[in-house]
Amino acid sequence: MLRQVFLLTKLQQQNLFGLNEFRFTKDTGKKRRYIALAVVWALLFVMVAAYVGGLSFGLHLLGIGEIVPMYLYTLASLVMLVLSFFKAGSVLFSMKFYDVMVSLPVTPHAILASRFLSMYLSNLLIGTLVLLPGFTVHVIFAKPGIMFYLITLAVLLLMPLLPLTVSSFIGAGIKAISSRMKRKSLVETLLTVVLIVAIFAGSFSFGTATESLDMEAIKQLAGTLSATLGSIFPPAMWYQGALQGNLHSLFLVLLVPVLVFTLFLVLFGRFHQSICVKLNAVSAKQNYKIRSLEATGLLWSLCKKEAKLYFSSSLYVTNTIVGYIMAVILAAGIGITGIDSFTEALEMPMLTPMITQFLPFILAMPFCMMNLTSCSISMEGKCYWQLQVLPIRPKDIYHAKILWNLMVAAPFYLVSVILLLIFIRPAGLLALHYILLPLVYIVLDVVMGLFANLKFPLFNWENEARVVKQSASVAVSMLGGILPILIPAILAILLQPVHFNLYLFAVEAVLAAMTAVLYFIITRKELVNA
Repeated sequence: MLRQVFLLTKLQQQNLFGLNEFRFTKDTGKKRRYIALAVVWALLFVMVAAYVGGLSFGLHLLGIGEIVPMYLYTLASLVMLVLSFFKAGSVLFSMKFYDVMVSLPVTPHAILASRFLSMYLSNLLIGTLVLLPGFTVHVIFAKPGIMFYLITLAVLLLMPLLPLTVSSFIGAGIKAISSRMKRKSLVETLLTVVLIVAIFAGSFSFGTATESLDMEAIKQLAGTLSATLGSIFPPAMWYQGALQGNLHSLFLVLLVPVLVFTLFLVLFGRFHQSICVKLNAVSAKQNYKIRSLEATGLLWSLCKKEAKLYFSSSLYVTNTIVGYIMAVILAAGIGITGIDSFTEALEMPMLTPMITQFLPFILAMPFCMMNLTSCSISMEGKCYWQLQVLPIRPKDIYHAKILWNLMVAAPFYLVSVILLLIFIRPAGLLALHYILLPLVYIVLDVVMGLFANLKFPLFNWENEARVVKQSASVAVSMLGGILPILIPAILAILLQPVHFNLYLFAVEAVLAAMTAVLYFIITRKELVNA
């Protein structure tokens, strides 16, 4: 059985990163695209490393470097929980995949074990990438002993187990609730969105609670912050205690994840097939009658097709709508707390005018984290041939995908901008940029996402997570959405333009020109071959 698990896991990992295709393909164009994708992932890692390393550096500068390990442990666990939660349902409870694999000369337990092992390795890689930069900075400042490295290595190897178990359990619960409902995909999406909003609301509450402390108090109350973080996520407190030589904490942080995961794996393995059957069961009424038919315009018909494709996948919806929800939460949070309270907490009230000017860039960031178009072509999957045989122009299909993405983003954009205009009340032309700059970024991001998906299409996927979370077009689109925000924002900080409003007009003009160029290229492309 172990050999079967190893082979299945190896095959899944090779398919995940496209190693087989890169090794054996004779198409030099595909090899170049894989090399370009590797460069994109490297740049994303550099950005994550800069953020996590900067966070660790800042905590040490504040004199509370002792909470860095538990803070990074919590951050990595949260990232793994969110990423596992999005894909656990489609990976573990896919009856379609199970039917294909069970026909092979392998045992059902080997199939299940390989799926868990594959997700474990993915989470381990993610956790390592998140922790490594922060711990590197921490080691430079703290200069810990050999026990720190041994304990951290052991904790890192076991850290993915708890997020994987929790995400799988929640994913099964959501599927169980929605499976017997008429609109199960919609219900599953709503339950997932509610959970995401709850997580962000909890994070926001924790942030507002810590902002009530001034900087001097924070420096003296590292123990209070540790206790607060430990009450939210007890394993982080156990890890902190283990580093301080507490054997009881070491026992808990190593044993609890193993016990919880083992218990879940035993129960899940015993009832896996029946769970998959029940969660994927469908019912249909036989009294369907054609009552009336209506005709609509070409663009609107294609938009309705995009809407059906979008809402047919809860993973597609939740993974792409998170950024838009974050934008609304961000705008509401800024409006409730105010910029002044934030700068006063930092004892830097002089930053208030600067943050007020840069809010359009800040608001645009969550809108550009993920778009619908970056995987809208790939989501057609095995039905892609239908687009190829339709008697319509490819540009009409592209227009529909762009328009549908803008229609989804529009309500969140309007609410976010209105909240900022009401609470912040920017003066003069700056109010216009609060409206215009995020809008230009949204349009650019949508067009860029479609451009990336046309360059890196993926049709031979076995589950939606492969397209929505792990495809090349999503990675390229994510990087392409963040860089156009960071570059002009950093330039503005470095150059300190005297006429900031004119600078923003110039940025908007450049972004509009980039959008026009990409749109011109897209609308002259033929449909890619599946």
